[in-house]
Amino acid sequence: MSTSRIEFITRSNCALCDEALRVVTAAAQRHGVSVALVDVDGDPELLAQFDERVPAVRDGATGAVLAEGVIDPARAEAAVRTAARN
Repeated sequence: MSTSRIEFITRSNCALCDEALRVVTAAAQRHGVSVALVDVDGDPELLAQFDERVPAVRDGATGAVLAEGVIDPARAEAAVRTAARN
């Protein structure tokens, strides 16, 4: 069983976030990686860093930003594969 995890940084009423979550979740399921949803508006530090950058995907182990903005299936796959290796 994998312990790899990604953080999906999102916000309410964000159509781009909703679409990205769909492709990121599908990629994560294929690779056995868990997805933790993080609301950017609920954390002042994250808001300062990611306000104009959502959606974003961070590696749960390293905190590295793996993708942000428009996250298509290819970018989602690459991000999840990177997290699965950590």
